[in-house]
Amino acid sequence: MLHLLILVLLLTAFACLALTSERHRPAFFRKKYRGLTLSIYLCAWLLLALALVIAVQAIGWALGLVIWFGHGSIAAATIYCVLVFFQRPV
Repeated sequence: MLHLLILVLLLTAFACLALTSERHRPAFFRKKYRGLTLSIYLCAWLLLALALVIAVQAIGWALGLVIWFGHGSIAAATIYCVLVFFQRPV
């Protein structure tokens, strides 16, 4: 259950980071919202930090960091594949 929680937090964080990029923002927002972009960006970094704290508190520094980086890689690859799929012209 812990691994699922960490993975969901990291998936959400990387999705938020993708929403703040100049390349992917127009697919989701029509206008440029500076305040919304900043708050989503901060939320993404807080989710990354929260996932790291949960992993380290539950498992310890040695294995917690390994699990965090492993789940982070899976989450980043998943978000990348989703963005590639949705950016293709139909």
